[in-house]
Amino acid sequence: MGQHLLPEGAAPSTPAAGYVAVYAKTDGLLYSKDDAGVETVVTSVLGANVGTFLATPSSANLAAALTDETGSGAAVFGTAPTLTNATINAASNGDAITVTNTGTGNCLVVNDVAGDTTPFVIDANGRIIQGYSGSISLDQPAYMQNHSASGQAQFRWVNDVNGTYTYYARSRSPTIGSFSPLTVNDIISYHRFYGDDGVAFVEAARVSVAVDTTVSTGVMPGRYIISTVSETGVMTEAIRVDSSQRTLLKAAHAVSATFANPANGSTVTLTNSISHYQRTGSGTASSLTINLPANPVHGQVVSVGSRGDITALTVGSAGADAITDAPTTLAAGGYFEMIYLPGSATWFRKG
Repeated sequence: MGQHLLPEGAAPSTPAAGYVAVYAKTDGLLYSKDDAGVETVVTSVLGANVGTFLATPSSANLAAALTDETGSGAAVFGTAPTLTNATINAASNGDAITVTNTGTGNCLVVNDVAGDTTPFVIDANGRIIQGYSGSISLDQPAYMQNHSASGQAQFRWVNDVNGTYTYYARSRSPTIGSFSPLTVNDIISYHRFYGDDGVAFVEAARVSVAVDTTVSTGVMPGRYIISTVSETGVMTEAIRVDSSQRTLLKAAHAVSATFANPANGSTVTLTNSISHYQRTGSGTASSLTINLPANPVHGQVVSVGSRGDITALTVGSAGADAITDAPTTLAAGGYFEMIYLPGSATWFRKG
């Protein structure tokens, strides 16, 4: 059988008019170059279907030329590709998938049906949104939003005494991973509750945790605060549990007791940090004045007790509040309770 042996080398220069050069290059393929300088692979020496693809470079012809192609053969180069049942296997220590979004559209949208109105979305700002196509702002857009008709649940399947965990951490450092201590009154975390007023979502109540006293290494004194919105729309602290484990109502009234033996004829002025005043002396007091706290809150209760008789008792107010039905004497071992009604600015005797 006859043969022509062509040495492999670089492409020759463009042949003269009316001629075609045929040559082999170092990639082992046969080429032709016409008198216009156009180089073409001679397809007869290529693998099965490669020549067809080179002559008509369609997605289908490319699929036929590939010996290990298992997909549909619909190659997409450019924007808006559609992949069906794609699996990405990552064996690298680097990032498996990186999405760089320089526009304003979402980075990821997952639909469970065509035209899904409750998708899973990661938007251009990195917010994770479940059940809606975009973020909804309250005071500011939350970075995780759930718009489902039900709610969220957290499970823990471990054979021990612990429950599920939710962690909230706060630092004054602007750099992630570095530390700068909080100071007194810094808010560590809020839980805020909103309702629809017919126009927008409006805050109704909040639960917060703040720094209560000076921070030291390994010690973060905290306080727990429950606040509600009044009928006039003012967010007001209602209950506080401080770092001394005292429970205070409206930031001022504490559930705590004071024990003392005031001198006969003296005046005792109670503060909102006192819920019970106990006279410890067993002797008879011929005169004693008890002034109830100024600036009390709705339903605030103060009780007064005495080991000994008080034959002349005056109950007054440290503020401008009225006093109704207060006792004028108190027997040994007795006590009484006063409760406050802000509507009439009056302390009433309970009972």
